[in-house]
Amino acid sequence: MQNSPYNVSTIPHESGIYFENRGSLRFTNSDWKLLIYINLDNYNNRYIETINFYNKTEKICETLQKESPELFNTTCGNFALTSASLLQEISRKRSNMLQSIDVEEINKREKRGLINIVGHIQKTLFGTLDDEDGEMYNTQIRELQSSRVGMLKIVDKQTSILKLTNSVFKEAQLMENQIRNLNISCKNLETSLKRVWYQLDELEIRATTTNLITTLLLLLQQLVFETDMVGEIISAAQNGIIHSGMISTRELRMQLRDILISLPGQLKLPFDVNYISLYELSKTSKLAIVYMNGTLVFELVIPLLNPVELTLYHIIPLPVRKEQLYMHQFSHPNSNTWPFQKRTSTI
Repeated sequence: MQNSPYNVSTIPHESGIYFENRGSLRFTNSDWKLLIYINLDNYNNRYIETINFYNKTEKICETLQKESPELFNTTCGNFALTSASLLQEISRKRSNMLQSIDVEEINKREKRGLINIVGHIQKTLFGTLDDEDGEMYNTQIRELQSSRVGMLKIVDKQTSILKLTNSVFKEAQLMENQIRNLNISCKNLETSLKRVWYQLDELEIRATTTNLITTLLLLLQQLVFETDMVGEIISAAQNGIIHSGMISTRELRMQLRDILISLPGQLKLPFDVNYISLYELSKTSKLAIVYMNGTLVFELVIPLLNPVELTLYHIIPLPVRKEQLYMHQFSHPNSNTWPFQKRTSTI
């Protein structure tokens, strides 16, 4: 039918539903748990020992300035100024870091000496961690911490535990060597200063003191860096983010390949291990982060995909003929506007 100046067109529809292909779909009814942890005990011990050596050096300087001010006033004075600013920075950052995980420092002052750390057994920073899993992780972490290996795999529980303490504290070995050297230097000086001053070699004492001060200042600077790193890792953890400084992309992919070859049956990981990043892994997985017994623990629950592949469709309803009703399109031949539609009876 034509009713000038309009054209009427009937739009036939045999089916009222259109299936839009949205891609493949796989179900998951299993998972693999990747546990990443950083033990902070060694960091805390380095802090304690460094502060103790600072206190000893202060006492040595007091003695030296009293016995020979012309030789040691400048050296010890510069040390006092430089070390004061570093100690203040370390103290502030460390205090903020410990408060964020509900840990308190107990100071029994021999000047600024740290004696003990007291805190909750477990503090959840992000997500939730099952109590039973927490107990198992605590046991396995202690076992792994006492060994030289960096990873423990528990196949029957589909769990991998990865130790990252050395990866985060890359300069730890150097610092511990410096602490041993400080210990030797302090003991030698303390022994020497018990003798009568005129019996001492002043040049040797001055060289040993300068070396002691230089090493201690380097140690304090490294401690500032470590405290910064720990604070940033905890701050990111409270926002559900794994800090990029914890593990390299290369090491992450290597660990995921190791998990891939251990998967039971035909189960698969939901990503390509050759291209996955830490950020993408944390988004794909269920993440929980806790601090327990001096250890920062990151639990990543990675879903495993079923081998059966399905197709996901989006169902779109379409207008259909019902009894004697049709969908018609009306358009004006001289108009640039869009046509409009109307549901009418048979014409």
